[in-house]
Amino acid sequence: PIQWEEGGWSEPSSIHETRFKFFPSQGGTQGPTGLAVELHSQVSPADIAAIHLELPEGLFLRAVHEPEKWHPQTRETADHSIPYLVAVALQDGVVTPASFTPQRMHDPALRALISKMTIDPTPEFSRRYPDEMHCRLAVTTGSGSKHVAQCVYPKGFPQNPMSDADIEGKFRTCCAEL
Repeated sequence: PIQWEEGGWSEPSSIHETRFKFFPSQGGTQGPTGLAVELHSQVSPADIAAIHLELPEGLFLRAVHEPEKWHPQTRETADHSIPYLVAVALQDGVVTPASFTPQRMHDPALRALISKMTIDPTPEFSRRYPDEMHCRLAVTTGSGSKHVAQCVYPKGFPQNPMSDADIEGKFRTCCAEL
C-alpha cells in the first residue's frame, strides 16, 4: 500500500498510470484510429486499394469481430468499431463528435473504405496485451505503394501522454456544436 512518509509518498501514486482517450471513442480503438489519422496525410482515400490492420486478439474480439462493427447503425456501435473509426480517420484525418452523425455513418465513401479492409489478430501483439496496445496499419494504393504506421502505446497512455494543449483541444472539439 501507498503510505505518506516524511518527504513524500512511499510508492508512486496510481494517478501516473491514468490513460486519457485522445479520440471520442472506446479505449481500445485509440491506437488504430491514431494510425489512420497519421496515414491520412500520406495517401488519398481515393487511391486506397487495400487496408490491413494487425492488433491484439483482445481488441479484435471487442471492436472488430461482431458483424455490427463492420456496419454500424448507431453512434454507440460506431464509436466502438475499429473498421468504422479507421475509415473515418483515413477519409477525414480527424475523428470528432461530428464523425458519428447518422449521415456520416451511412456515407458511401466510408462504406467503400471499410469494404477494402482486413483486420487480423496477431499472436505477438496478443501476448503483450493489455499492457501494450501494439497495432500496425498498412495501406496499399492502386499503384502498389504501401504506407505503414504502427504504435505500441496510443496517444493518451502514460508512456505517450497527451499534452495540456491536446486535452484542451479535445475538450473544445467535444464541446463544440455539431
